[in-house]
Amino acid sequence: RYIYCLLCLSTFVRHSAAVCYYPDMKTVAPQDMPCSDSTSESTCCGQGYACLSNNICMATGDELKKPGATKYVRGSCADQSWRSSECPQFCIDPNIDKLSGGNGIGKCLGTTEDMYHCID
Repeated sequence: RYIYCLLCLSTFVRHSAAVCYYPDMKTVAPQDMPCSDSTSESTCCGQGYACLSNNICMATGDELKKPGATKYVRGSCADQSWRSSECPQFCIDPNIDKLSGGNGIGKCLGTTEDMYHCID
């Protein structure tokens, strides 16, 4: 019983200590949580978003009812440098994408493949 409590506490501390950053490498995403607890470097998604296996965050529930919301977004990453392969490697072009926040993503129409584009 004591060991179980320690395991629960260590999991809580790990999640509460995790910090997620946007691709500008300085802006913290305070509402985001890592998608994986098995690695310290993980894609992060905000509250109201589900983590997909392709590192895209998908809106759930009432999130899509918010003004300007998109179904898919490039979230943040627990690796501040964004060098980890666990960080989203899309919608991070400093010339056209929003690096200090989430970036909307649209699913490409007219294809049966799982293809997306950045909404800039």
